[in-house]
Amino acid sequence: MYYATRMSKLKTVALEAVAPVLSFIGLYIAGTLAFGLALGPLLGDRRMLLFVWASFGAAAVANLVCVALFDRFRLHLGILQAPGAIAGGFLKGSLVAIALIAGANALILATTKLRHVAGPGIDWFEVLALFLPAAIHEELVFRGYLLQKPAKLNLIAAVAMTSILFALVHGGNPSVGKIALLNIFLAGVLLALAWVWRRNLWIPIGIHVVWNLFSGPVLGHEVSGLSLPKTLLRTV
Repeated sequence: MYYATRMSKLKTVALEAVAPVLSFIGLYIAGTLAFGLALGPLLGDRRMLLFVWASFGAAAVANLVCVALFDRFRLHLGILQAPGAIAGGFLKGSLVAIALIAGANALILATTKLRHVAGPGIDWFEVLALFLPAAIHEELVFRGYLLQKPAKLNLIAAVAMTSILFALVHGGNPSVGKIALLNIFLAGVLLALAWVWRRNLWIPIGIHVVWNLFSGPVLGHEVSGLSLPKTLLRTV
């Protein structure tokens, strides 16, 4: 009886979490390649722009297909909200991000020789074409179906899994070390809990977008190990 019950639980986990998650990952990878081939002739040698928009399209399609295929549209990902909920969620996330980056930046200035000087200004094309879709894309991947489907069975395991994956995919970025990977893992936990708080994906989207915007284009720090040529302030 014990083994029969255990096998039944394993079967449930396989059907309710493992198969959908693996399907999502497969669709996302295949979709990124497909969108990349389709957008390649339009974007030419703009590799970063090509990757961001190809992966953004793939993340949207993978979420939609998995919700339709495995959940018959019954799983609410917290994306399609009323306009007030979208704006309110994004605002809440933005305020959290501003408080976090302000505190982190103040600590950096107080404990290091780094200072801010005037920069050439924000490249708004870069912000709108790269920063915004890149942050939304990562939230669609790591706090969308990949988190929310297994969270129905075990929330702690789902948060841990997606946060580990979130850190690992940043492992190849420039200047990434053990402390950076730990911080990215903790950021993944924070962003996952932001979704858990109100089941509104626009809260972690707001945190992610504004964190990247303020740390990079505004304050002039590196973002994911990448230095930006045009920022409002420069960190020297």
